[in-house]
Amino acid sequence: MAMQTHFELNGFGHHVGDLPTRNFAIPDWIQSRTRASITKSGIQLGFESDFRSWASDHCDGARYAAAWWLSRDVESRRTLYFDQVSAIACEFGLPTNLLDAVIAQESGYKSWAISTAGAMGIMQIMPGTARLLGLVNPFDPVSNMRAGARYLRQQFDRFGRVDLALAAYNAGPERRSLSAGYVPAIPETRNYVRTITTNWARLAQLGVGGSDATSRGEAAMVAVHASGYRRVELVRYDGLNAVNPM
Repeated sequence: MAMQTHFELNGFGHHVGDLPTRNFAIPDWIQSRTRASITKSGIQLGFESDFRSWASDHCDGARYAAAWWLSRDVESRRTLYFDQVSAIACEFGLPTNLLDAVIAQESGYKSWAISTAGAMGIMQIMPGTARLLGLVNPFDPVSNMRAGARYLRQQFDRFGRVDLALAAYNAGPERRSLSAGYVPAIPETRNYVRTITTNWARLAQLGVGGSDATSRGEAAMVAVHASGYRRVELVRYDGLNAVNPM
């Protein structure tokens, strides 16, 4: 959540001139999803087979698939947490692959991570935000993921766009540019948004598990392709997305 420098990743081989200038708001399936009820004990049983069955029946169809762009250490931690991420994403009406991409970007799935700005835990929650969310132990990975997912969902509901929600998670929701429909002119935040949406689409393509999951993957790809500020090399981020919103 704290702003930090991120690696720039290659895109999907589309040039800016080929990208549609269309609005990509929060998809209807996210807006209308009824938040599933799940007990705390149910989440904590994430490594057990009955929990995997629950996730398979109730979540968005995303399946675990190794992410080739992640390091071996990050991928090993991601493997352990994936079922819990899937259930928590479902609980808060978020795409599993998007939450997965956020966590990988925030901490590399390190539950003990502390940033130089003081953000804590697997979803890098700042102390003040942790207090507002009632997060007592930010280094408990499940508690931290649930708090982070709830906070991200709040940004989805507030701003109605994936890119703005991610920018709010990274830079704070009170930025004036967000209310005006722009990602803040902060290089770290802009890179954060494009990296996560790109990896969301990558993960959605890797883990397709049926027609429903396919639609999720297509939605993720639209999020990437509809953003006119993404160049194939992702070296520059020129153009604010009120012109080419997601």
